[in-house]
Amino acid sequence: MPGTPDTIQLTATTLTGFEETLATELERLGAARVTKGHRAVHFEGDEAMLYRANLMCRTAIRILKPLARFRVHRDTALYKAVQRIDWSAFLEATGNLWVNTSLHESKIDHSNYASQVVKDAVVDQFRDATGERPSVDRDSADVVINLRIDRNAATLSVDSSGDSLHRRGYRPLVHETPISEVLAAGIIGLTGWDGRAPFVDGMCGSGTFLIEAAMMARSIPAGRFRKSFGFQRWKRYDADIFGRVLEEATGAELDAAPGPIQGSDVNAGAVDLAREHLERSGTGGDVALTVSDFAAAEPPPAEPGAVLVMNPPYGERVSADEIAGLYAMIGDTLKQRYSGYTAWIFTGSEEGAKAIGLRPSRKIPLMNGPIKCRLLRFEMYAGSRKAKYRS
Repeated sequence: MPGTPDTIQLTATTLTGFEETLATELERLGAARVTKGHRAVHFEGDEAMLYRANLMCRTAIRILKPLARFRVHRDTALYKAVQRIDWSAFLEATGNLWVNTSLHESKIDHSNYASQVVKDAVVDQFRDATGERPSVDRDSADVVINLRIDRNAATLSVDSSGDSLHRRGYRPLVHETPISEVLAAGIIGLTGWDGRAPFVDGMCGSGTFLIEAAMMARSIPAGRFRKSFGFQRWKRYDADIFGRVLEEATGAELDAAPGPIQGSDVNAGAVDLAREHLERSGTGGDVALTVSDFAAAEPPPAEPGAVLVMNPPYGERVSADEIAGLYAMIGDTLKQRYSGYTAWIFTGSEEGAKAIGLRPSRKIPLMNGPIKCRLLRFEMYAGSRKAKYRS
């Protein structure tokens, strides 16, 4: 219950637009007092909940454990606030630490300098108490400290995730234009796909949508293939609790996806990468994968809830004429082959979106890194209801 000694205040960070999806994930995992913020969801739970959120959340980037909130206008106040925390609860005197800082309208206006103040405060605390001092090492940090100052209101947290949670561990190879695993999972979440109806990606690239969909359908934990999490290097890490969380999560996995999942791409090299990534994630047998142009691929028969998700090219290397032709082909193919499906097109090209020639029933603004994008929904009704759309 909130307020008990075992309760931990936690924050899960995410991408803009996925706050509701992440909040739903956390509630399903048993988190308490879940509240949405900007690119973040705040919640409560015990130590097991912290471990479970890292292992299971598909749309979280990091799980932070806030330690202190305070006002800060100068470096001396920041230093004193950091020193008030007992860092020996997390870190050995001979361990390694790192600090990540983000600033917004702060009187301390250099993030590197703010990070240095935090490092100095932690190091000085250990040196004064033990005569020894931790090292500063980004690549092998035992504890990563997260400092955020927004309009001089500071939140100091420890990062329980280590590497960003989008690094699932199934994709050591990198396709030239991959879509983030968290972005893919969030988009699938926004579609409302139930994991049983047909799922299609007609321009699958290196397979991120397909893998995330297959893992969802089989209830495979998002972090199943990671080598480690940040909390496992904490001084008070409880391996027994994490072992129980992991056993419970993996025990719920299904042997196969309940419904058809299909992917295709005209680029044979991309399909080879997708196939390798599927195998690494243990979902190779769940996805039908072919080298094919989108216009030629035959989708599974439509069923209630059938979903198509695509991330067509929209980068600088594609000319305006190519974009127009490609997106016009997408619109024509949707009308001809995807009756009964709900199609979701994720794109950063306004001209491409217009060239589809169908009127979206929903437009969701999202980001792909620094690129402003939209997720467009097209409901491909059967029969005469197609007349709802302009062509």
